[in-house]
Amino acid sequence: MKISVKLTQREYIKLMFFVTYKKPVILIMNLIGILSITYFTVDLVNGGNGLINIFFWLIMLIGLPLSVYLQAVKNYKSSPIIKEVIQYEILSEKIKITSNSFNSEFQWGKIYKVEESKDWFLIYHNNLTANILPKYTFANTDIEAFKTILKQVPELKLRLRK
Repeated sequence: MKISVKLTQREYIKLMFFVTYKKPVILIMNLIGILSITYFTVDLVNGGNGLINIFFWLIMLIGLPLSVYLQAVKNYKSSPIIKEVIQYEILSEKIKITSNSFNSEFQWGKIYKVEESKDWFLIYHNNLTANILPKYTFANTDIEAFKTILKQVPELKLRLRK
């Protein structure tokens, strides 16, 4: 099966938010921030001196998404490869990846892991680097065929949706 992908800046930003906010530590930090703001607001209303703490946690809650957004925009604008049309040929034993500036082939057994989200498949080569396959680029039957190929690879880490 062959798939052609050209990521838009908006898709890339959305993906960076997904990758960042799926981490439990980020979710826990946000929960602590929300609870702290609530606590210090109640404390402030009752005559306490929690204003500085409220500002600190507001900056923390606003700072992370702002930094993710700005970094994603910077990465997208500075990397010509992200903006290229990338062709994927998915075979039972390997994946071929081609664009104007590079050609790669990877045996499925050498892939670190494959994750599926609501909108994407992420093919990780290590714990940080992934190829992005938006689901809308697949024909309806190709998604199940792709999952079947992945499930046949021994020892490939899979996180697929049901």
